[in-house]
Amino acid sequence: MCVSGGAKKSGYRNGKDKAVRQQNEQETERCRTRDRDERQALIQYQLAERRKLQEEILPIVQERKLQLMGFKQDIARYMELGAEPPKPSREDAQQRRKDRDFDYTPEL
Repeated sequence: MCVSGGAKKSGYRNGKDKAVRQQNEQETERCRTRDRDERQALIQYQLAERRKLQEEILPIVQERKLQLMGFKQDIARYMELGAEPPKPSREDAQQRRKDRDFDYTPEL
């Protein structure tokens, strides 16, 4: 008597379990697809943002390179005149470090 009652429950349960399992698998696949698409969209957005920032930074970097080259040429001319270039003091270097603005907080 207990065996037949258990068999009915087991059979009903297996059929219901199969439907639930299929539904879960479908939902899991939809979530994977959604996550993949969201990740790809985020990557595209970040790449576009990086390109934009690179375009803004490039002229600044080039300007700094030209400025540094000018400084090097000035030092070379100064040394050709037979003088020693002045040595920067420690206080000047420390003050320059303090004056630098390194703000790494993201803009929102």
